[in-house]
Amino acid sequence: MDRRGRGDKAVLKAFLCGLRGKHDPADFGLPPTRTSGSGRRAPGLTQDNMDQLTGHSSGTYGRFEGGRPRGLVTAEYLESVARILQLTREQWTTLWHLVYGHQPPHTLDPEDGMSLGGHWGAIVRAQTAFPCYVNDLAWNLLASNQLFDDLFPEGIPPHNTMEWMVLSPYARTIGLPDWQSSWARMVLPQLRAACNDYPDNPDLAALERRVTSDPVAGPLYASTLEAYHQPDGNSRPLWHAGQGRRISVTIAPATPFGAPGARLTYLVPDYVPGPPLRRAVPPCT
Repeated sequence: MDRRGRGDKAVLKAFLCGLRGKHDPADFGLPPTRTSGSGRRAPGLTQDNMDQLTGHSSGTYGRFEGGRPRGLVTAEYLESVARILQLTREQWTTLWHLVYGHQPPHTLDPEDGMSLGGHWGAIVRAQTAFPCYVNDLAWNLLASNQLFDDLFPEGIPPHNTMEWMVLSPYARTIGLPDWQSSWARMVLPQLRAACNDYPDNPDLAALERRVTSDPVAGPLYASTLEAYHQPDGNSRPLWHAGQGRRISVTIAPATPFGAPGARLTYLVPDYVPGPPLRRAVPPCT
């Protein structure tokens, strides 16, 4: 926040003032804003109201809104302000950008990332070149195409891809060759990172409990302390149940903007890496 320019401070002040003006102090059990006589006439919550509601000393919120914080603005303080002002996902992102200059590390609503627009199902099912699926932030499968379904026995995909990769006896012995080295040590840090990022998500909490209580996966989860591995471009072995053969797939994931933490994933079989994609540079004249 200390690195913001004068213009950014003005934007932050205008942004927060506009949000405060939309909330009636009476809804929080506070005296109504003055509308006549001397004193503040603007509608909505006052800066003093914000100090009362956040439990901070008088003047704290005013310094924050004016871009003059004393000490570090904590994530907890920003979250308390955001919840009082009932920020949307987009407004929360805007606030974080104005204060810190980057995306927020977590969402306000634990249900964010747990659902997608129906158009994503249509997109996934229309893909005919590569196996493709989309899951929510807790790895619950939301939609898949036929090529993905064909990877599994009887063409039935798992309801949760992380649970299948880590806990399925079939995956550990047949479906995911070299399971411990090529799969478990890569995906378990992903699970730990997601549980840290979304500590209030009940699906993730339940999934982590199932993993930690498993006699095979539990000790491995506890001892696998490697850094988070984002899977983009990883090549891993896979048993194709429909074809009855081992293949290699390159993982190509992306995140839909409307569902933070959700994943759209392509599995590209037997891919031979080519040069990275770069913007074409026009020749000098």
